[in-house]
Amino acid sequence: LHFMTLLETKFDLLGNFRLNVMMLHAGVPFHVPPPKTLLEHALRIFVREVESHSYGRRAFIVFLPTVALAVVQSYRMFQKQAIAGVRVVVRRLFPLAFLAFACTFALWGIVQFIFAAAGHANLPIQVTQTAIEYLLADTGSQNIGKPMELTAKDLDNAYPLPKDTLELLHNARITLVPDGPTGRSYRWRIKGPPIAEWFYHATIHLEDGTDLKLSVERSQWGKPSNMVWNIRIHWPGAAEDEPLWGQ
Repeated sequence: LHFMTLLETKFDLLGNFRLNVMMLHAGVPFHVPPPKTLLEHALRIFVREVESHSYGRRAFIVFLPTVALAVVQSYRMFQKQAIAGVRVVVRRLFPLAFLAFACTFALWGIVQFIFAAAGHANLPIQVTQTAIEYLLADTGSQNIGKPMELTAKDLDNAYPLPKDTLELLHNARITLVPDGPTGRSYRWRIKGPPIAEWFYHATIHLEDGTDLKLSVERSQWGKPSNMVWNIRIHWPGAAEDEPLWGQ
């Protein structure tokens, strides 16, 4: 965790929202659609293999290069006169030990980066949804069916936004259309009445031209209060929206 914080501070590795979304597709595969690119598919397989409960698979990934180097070294040693001595043994074993350490560190670092980047895409979206719920609990009944033009400051006033969310929503134009309360509520507030859940459609036009589309819609099955969450992203120049969550 501290290693990723250092890299983020020094190199801003997690400042690219589009890269973070791609890592979300790879690192959190249980709620996102099938991967579209070969890279996303490879990353998803990689994360599943590493995060599996099979120690043998992880060990295989880490030590396969080490075993390959050991085979090459053994082949070369059998072609030469054997030389005894501790220094010779240490010199032969050092490349193997270093490669095993490098593979382990690289494996850990890649997985940590994927999940850190996924969190930088997922958490700001979740916090934004929470802020929308707080805002609608206070003002939604006055604006049902009417588009509300908001800014990040309006959401921050309704629910304090963390730094990474404020950075994502910097100079963003937010259009929110309340469709009405769902009839359900949650005690998210420490004081005061529970927060009422709302059906709504929100389009967040980010500063770089990306459109983040959030909606809570009525389900076609079950009770009228049943909800379907949808999160879609329209990248600048893209022909269609990219689904991130939901149908």
